[in-house]
Amino acid sequence: DDRYDDDDVDNTTVISDFDATALVEGAKALKEIDSSQNSKEVLRLALQQERRKEAEAKLRAQQMHRENMQYKQQMLQQQHDLDMKRDEHQQELWKDKMEREAQQKA
Repeated sequence: DDRYDDDDVDNTTVISDFDATALVEGAKALKEIDSSQNSKEVLRLALQQERRKEAEAKLRAQQMHRENMQYKQQMLQQQHDLDMKRDEHQQELWKDKMEREAQQKA
């Protein structure tokens, strides 16, 4: 509903002591910057800085990905080592069992 009633008006706060001086000064400064001979250079430098930040972020993301892959490789290697030890242990148990059975038959 786009209509307001008296309760809406009563509950509304009005900012009566707003000082627009800072806004006016900021707009004036922007006009001066825009008309300055250096404004294009400032913009070019800002764009270069933004590109550098993006490149740094991309590099950090690649580094994190590489570290994550190394971690996964380490986890796989550890799991493989554990599996190999378990298999060796199982083979030893089987070999001992076979030797005991052979001795019992002899």
